[in-house]
Amino acid sequence: MFTPASAAVGPMANRACPSFSADLFDHPRGGSLVILTRNRRTLIASIGIALGVVLLAAACDLGADTPNPPVTISATNTNGVAPGTVVFVGVDAQSPPNATPSSVFGVEVRLCKANVPILNSADFAPTQGGNCIAHPLSAGTDTVTSVGIAPPYKNALLTFKLGAGTDHYTMGDGTAATITCNKATPCQLVAKVQVPASAAIPSGQVYKHFQVVYSS
Repeated sequence: MFTPASAAVGPMANRACPSFSADLFDHPRGGSLVILTRNRRTLIASIGIALGVVLLAAACDLGADTPNPPVTISATNTNGVAPGTVVFVGVDAQSPPNATPSSVFGVEVRLCKANVPILNSADFAPTQGGNCIAHPLSAGTDTVTSVGIAPPYKNALLTFKLGAGTDHYTMGDGTAATITCNKATPCQLVAKVQVPASAAIPSGQVYKHFQVVYSS
């Protein structure tokens, strides 16, 4: 098996989001927000700034995962990786680690734009959503990888070789799509996992996002 970078399945797992330091924002009295400047403290309206902070934090979580998946989805490190790195993606349907046992029938992995919510097949398909690459970004790297699972449907493991570069293609409706993944532009690896359909997951599909940050 492999050692995952994180086994967390929440919406902020493996996400590189901005943080707000106490050196920048302070609440000295009455809930007001103060910005520390080089020469003085400038009091500003707490409601407006607080709202800006909330909106920025919310925007950071655009690539949120399917909530409460019945399986555990994890991956090896995708932070500070070089182009050509092979990422292992694993799915465990057993209990533990899950509260109750489930099943995994198949897994598909694509490289997609960062901070985009991909939560259905249309979002995931390049020619429909325009969110994921349709061609390898560099020679010998992957566009999509997939694996079907045999009974007893308890574990899945597959790999994805990360490329870097830019992909241009035309979507099914004629719209041009451009996706760039490199050191200056992080992307995300998205896993689509087939699980038993339920009232909570009628499509029988769950999605997990892993932000990819390149080192070069």
